[in-house]
Amino acid sequence: MRFSLGRPSGVGVSLHEHFVEVVRVDARGPFPILGHVLIPFPNDVYENGWIKDAPAFSERFRHRLAEAGLAGGRASLCLPSSTVVLRTVPVPRTNRKQARALLQFQIENELRLPFGNSVLDFDYFPPSFSAPGEPAGENNESLALVAAAPGDMVAQVDGAFRDMGIPLAAIEVKGLTILRALRAFGRNPGEGTLLIHFGPDAVDVHYYLKGSLLLSRWLDLNPRDYGREPVFPPDTAGHPADAEAAASGISEGTGSGSGDVGRQSGGDSGEGFANADHSGVSGAVAADVRTSGVSGPESENSAPTWMHLESGHPEGRDVFAADLQYQIDRLFSFLQYTLRRNDQAVGRVWLAGRVPYRREIAARLSDHLGLPADPLDQPRAPGGDVVDLAAFGAALRGVISDAD
Repeated sequence: MRFSLGRPSGVGVSLHEHFVEVVRVDARGPFPILGHVLIPFPNDVYENGWIKDAPAFSERFRHRLAEAGLAGGRASLCLPSSTVVLRTVPVPRTNRKQARALLQFQIENELRLPFGNSVLDFDYFPPSFSAPGEPAGENNESLALVAAAPGDMVAQVDGAFRDMGIPLAAIEVKGLTILRALRAFGRNPGEGTLLIHFGPDAVDVHYYLKGSLLLSRWLDLNPRDYGREPVFPPDTAGHPADAEAAASGISEGTGSGSGDVGRQSGGDSGEGFANADHSGVSGAVAADVRTSGVSGPESENSAPTWMHLESGHPEGRDVFAADLQYQIDRLFSFLQYTLRRNDQAVGRVWLAGRVPYRREIAARLSDHLGLPADPLDQPRAPGGDVVDLAAFGAALRGVISDAD
């Protein structure tokens, strides 16, 4: 399934809570990563999708892209999961224009959103797909994945990137761009798959069923709670090896505006949004890109990421593992209530992104849930840094098919 179509850009931008991540991918398989940068921002400049100081944001963003050898041009961007609301909604079988009008009315008058002035997009599930507890195709209706985002945020982000000479080919959702990345690696989650994805400073959970995104949730977890207080780096560049780069091959086996919008713990911060109006925008990205790395040292002096836990105290690891398990238990309670049909039950767990203690966390979750829990291999930049799956998938927009 897909939310929007357009020409591939080869550049993906992922908005995190306090970071913005940019990756450039060679559109020719096996899709090598040509450039990558992770840019931290102070809270008074950028926070969780909201650009608070546009001139300061643009200055730092341009500077970091230039340092990383990433030229401007068209890009695909995904919003933070916590800022977008997702719903599975039955829609009468009609043309797309009428369906959009019906969904807009329903969003505005029947669904309680944590923000006003929403913008929405939607796409239909495959005909064989049925909603939780519902037979498919009842009452001459089709099922649609509907997503809404704060209109002010979308306009602000679109305007800021356009002013920087980086028009956005699409604004997408992380759950769908991650699904695109999984397909690029030959992993299509046919059975019920719960993917726990660690961004630099946030954790999202995406539930896939029959190769489609069904829901997403933002977990109330923050690396600041398990180690050092954040100290943003000075305006200098550094490209240290990622903390995971020295690790050996990862086992694939079993067991081993406000920035607070939509961020209620475990709430309906699932997402699914794209702005089809940006499709087909022209622009070029420099081809000779070879630099990668974190903008600013990912160490004692940088804003904390999840990888900081591995250099912290062991008790921080144990507290984090218990908190993660608690958050997943809450989500499982919701899923067990909502997904009453046997063929929609969770069958496995995947861990991806900047997962601290990945083998140990996978083993703990597998033992606790009684399900296979596998850490996935991650795309890496030439310098060894882990690349966000959502950004990687956004860069592959128009290259990897979103159709089932």
